[in-house]
Amino acid sequence: MAERLKLNSETFGNILSKDEKIIDEAQNVIGSNLDRLKRERNRLGKYSAQSSKTTWLVWLVVLFVCFAWLLMFMLIRVFPKG
Repeated sequence: MAERLKLNSETFGNILSKDEKIIDEAQNVIGSNLDRLKRERNRLGKYSAQSSKTTWLVWLVVLFVCFAWLLMFMLIRVFPKG
């Protein structure tokens, strides 16, 4: 029985050392993923800032075209052909 307990404790120790190695590897991977996520967040913030400027420019152009169309419509109604 003592031999069996000794064998069980050695097996348990081996399993714990393997688990510790796996946890260390996982921590390294998580750390590198965190660094990569921080870099991507910064890049996304820059892109988002540029994107919002472009979006406002598009809306201004659309409003200008609508206004020009309305002006032409009114001009045609006020000064009919012949």
